[in-house]
Amino acid sequence: MTESPRAADLSLREQVRLLSGHDEWRTERAGGLRPAMLSDGPHGLRVQPEGGDHLSFGDSIPATCFPTAVTLACTWDDDLAREVGAAIGLEARALGVDVVLGPGLNIKRHPLGGRNFEYFSEDPLLGGHLAAAVVEGIQSQGVGACLKHFAVNNQESHRFVVDAVVDERTLRELYLAGFEYAVRASWPWTVMASYNSVNGVHATEHHDLLTTILRDEWGFDGLVMSDWGAVSDRVRGIAAGMDLEMPSSRGLFDQAVREAVENGTLPAEAVTTSAQRVLDLLARCPQGDRPEGDRAELLVDDHDALARRVAAEATVVLQNDGLLPLDPGLTVALLGDFADRPRYQGSGSDAKVGLRVYGSTISDGPGSCEDSTLLVPAEQVDKGVLTAGIEKLRPLGNTPIAYALEQAFDDLPADGPRSIVLVSDGEENCGGDPCEVARDLRRLGTDFYVDVVGLQVDKASRDQLTCVAAAGGGTYYDVQDIARLDSTLQRASVRAARGYVETGLPVEGGADASSAAEIVDGQWLDTIGDSGIEYYSIPDPAEGTLHLSVSTRTTSDDLTASEQLSISVTAAGGETCGETSASVVGVDNTMAPYAAYLAVTPQVKAECGDGPYVVAVQPPEVDGVKPLELLVRTEPEVLNETDLPGAASGDDYSAVTVPAAGQAVPVLGSVSFTGAPALAPGLYSDSIVAGETLLYRVTGVGWGQQAVCDFTLGAAGAGLSSGNVRAIQARVYGPFRTEVTEILGANDDGVYSGDDLTLHVASPALAYANRDASDEVLQGTATAGDLYCGISVRATSERNDAEIGDVPVQLSVGVSGEVTGEPEYAAPPPETATEDAAVHEPDSDDDGGPSTGTLLGVGTGVVVLLGLGVALVRRLRRHRAS
Repeated sequence: MTESPRAADLSLREQVRLLSGHDEWRTERAGGLRPAMLSDGPHGLRVQPEGGDHLSFGDSIPATCFPTAVTLACTWDDDLAREVGAAIGLEARALGVDVVLGPGLNIKRHPLGGRNFEYFSEDPLLGGHLAAAVVEGIQSQGVGACLKHFAVNNQESHRFVVDAVVDERTLRELYLAGFEYAVRASWPWTVMASYNSVNGVHATEHHDLLTTILRDEWGFDGLVMSDWGAVSDRVRGIAAGMDLEMPSSRGLFDQAVREAVENGTLPAEAVTTSAQRVLDLLARCPQGDRPEGDRAELLVDDHDALARRVAAEATVVLQNDGLLPLDPGLTVALLGDFADRPRYQGSGSDAKVGLRVYGSTISDGPGSCEDSTLLVPAEQVDKGVLTAGIEKLRPLGNTPIAYALEQAFDDLPADGPRSIVLVSDGEENCGGDPCEVARDLRRLGTDFYVDVVGLQVDKASRDQLTCVAAAGGGTYYDVQDIARLDSTLQRASVRAARGYVETGLPVEGGADASSAAEIVDGQWLDTIGDSGIEYYSIPDPAEGTLHLSVSTRTTSDDLTASEQLSISVTAAGGETCGETSASVVGVDNTMAPYAAYLAVTPQVKAECGDGPYVVAVQPPEVDGVKPLELLVRTEPEVLNETDLPGAASGDDYSAVTVPAAGQAVPVLGSVSFTGAPALAPGLYSDSIVAGETLLYRVTGVGWGQQAVCDFTLGAAGAGLSSGNVRAIQARVYGPFRTEVTEILGANDDGVYSGDDLTLHVASPALAYANRDASDEVLQGTATAGDLYCGISVRATSERNDAEIGDVPVQLSVGVSGEVTGEPEYAAPPPETATEDAAVHEPDSDDDGGPSTGTLLGVGTGVVVLLGLGVALVRRLRRHRAS
């Protein structure tokens, strides 16, 4: 164990920042210690790569699936439970996990408890003994365990708001007894506070539970973290002894905590104590090089055998010697969906997935062009239900795609991200215009998309289907090999769940300067295209600098059309402080987001006058409503400006590299800045399709440092030929989302013809003086923070030749250079609700963000729209396989 730094040596701001996670799975780093990596895994790790989509089990790194706690408990074997814990701990260490979020120790009190399988028993004595054994096994490998969910978390219905009212004796003898034994016997590194309230007090704010009982009476000396998204009042939580909020709220509550300390509401000692516990946890975690992962791989067979042994030991085989009323040869009925489709490790998410088909009922004549049936309503279902629905179908008639799209849109929920995944083996033949329908539906909101999968289609059908995808703001996937349909549907559905992610505090811009909407530091979300120029008012930054970025996305399906987003800033006296614009051409931009950025520096302010400042945003001259994200950041006065280095020189950065090592970790890029996965330096893998841009966020680039990204594209799918090459471009975007790669002499673009191709990009060094440069690219790198790397595969302007399918991409991310040239600020920078402000709602089956085992992710309404020719092909393929 590394010596733990002293929290008392940190500033209040630094202490408070430690008390919330860095992202979905990691803590913050501090005192020279790397962050701790947390992972789901009471019965087998669900390790998501850094920046993973947090949506699916499919994107997790492979690990052994052990029998769940309910099965393990049936062995009544402490030693076997300890052995399972040790195996999980070994795999955790090999996969870079520092704390396993388990075991679960809640009491089974209701047959409808959705996570009963995850807990040991209705008997606290048995549960406590087995939990202690699992904790000992995990921690024997130098990995921490996390007892959960503390406490009285025994139902999933309304778990965020339910209040468990329990008398003292029942609480002590039933609900807490197992936790008490496990804590005293195994000394877990961490304990997780639950969502629910206990006797009127949120578990994450319950001083009696977290301090009086857990620490003072039982002697627990570890860290208490929240369940994912369970924090209600951060100040009360710290006062109660709840140390770490997970996942990150991106500083959302930091200011409230600091103010509570400053006004005496929250003792400073409470913050220091919680911060020390976080530091102690980091010091417990290995700080050296990570194992390569081969150690766990070598034990795959051993761990599989252990899993089978547990299942066998937990199984009771009854011999009927005449006592049981079962005659030999009697048929026994197994009832319920699980008898047909058994589940393991939970079943998924809050995704609402529906299935609509067309061409399934009427073969021809009247009504055949309105032949569209909702087979499965948009609700929480599993893949088996959808598959069973498809198996019942027979292809009969026409392909009324336009009509079916309208019907599918009505099937979707009214709110939240929504999408249609259209699967077709042909074109519209009922006289409708599916492109125009998709375009009209897209105009109804920014949170709706149509993705299209064409299955073995001809050129005319491909032309129409790619048009539908473009008009619907989605992606077209061409599948020539039926064996690739399932994987394509999975990828299309995951991306549909992600969609174009935008976030921010809602605001509605004013119609003129006199009615400008007031906005302050943070990220704000509006729409443009539904009115004219939008006006906003921003306070004067005093002696500091005001940074403003506005961003949106290309939505035109005309890939040759250009778009321009313009902003201007006017001082209180009417003088213009600056104006700029960002322009893109659809074929070049591949539907990527783009941003315009302005800064009101003290020098600019001296020329144009004081604020408050009015910002005017001129929307692009295109049809449709578009999301508009406004990022506002006030940088305090700098005291050492004359001592800081000058602006970056604009040298050739082609030689700037950060070597990548180890195995590439799967990651899912995003089509938006807000949705971009956060990546630490390392090696990652993804795939991309033609006409798409994927973005990745490079975290923590400091003053004087550069973000470096290498993209290597592998062999393409079918359909690529010498006449079907694609232009590829890699980009780097600055903290305010403007492109900052133009000054590079590096290889940042190329022509892709299906062979391996590597692109290299790096940002200029981040420098305070860059803001005064004449080059707008340098101006976009005038602050430290997170940068973005992007990769684009351009589609042809006609969108009518054979698609290339998924192209494998390997991404090497690095941060080059030492931190240097740090400004000395007159005051701490204010906390802002930046692009990371969204707090993900946890999934009903997991503690670390939403997951899905079906098609799509949490909070998303999706209708899969299936042509019956596709159903027939899928069915024939299965019959041949059998």
